[in-house]
Amino acid sequence: MPGFSRMEQERLALLVLAHRGQLRKLGEVAVADDDWPLVAALRLAALFNRSRTDAPLPELSLKRRNDSFVLALPAEWLDDNPLTETELREEINLWRGSGRSLDVRMTGAQENDVALLSAA
Repeated sequence: MPGFSRMEQERLALLVLAHRGQLRKLGEVAVADDDWPLVAALRLAALFNRSRTDAPLPELSLKRRNDSFVLALPAEWLDDNPLTETELREEINLWRGSGRSLDVRMTGAQENDVALLSAA
């Protein structure tokens, strides 16, 4: 990969490895603490854009809490997109296998109406 430093090449290789599939693969390489948000953002971007359509996405919020990530999105949108909901359940399981976690919070019409999406 000409034009990238050795360190940048290693980081790109890590992101490619983490892009799809099992996160357990990352146990074989040293993942810097600062790289986990990149891994989460890339994996979620791939998950939400898997159909490659111009369909509008909901307002999303991703927050990091130590070794876990919390994704918040409207429950109504998930109801209208059951395949994405299934993919999110699978993603929750994959994160558990990495030693990190992903929690998905579904927000409702009421400001205080929040439910947790759990793995299948």
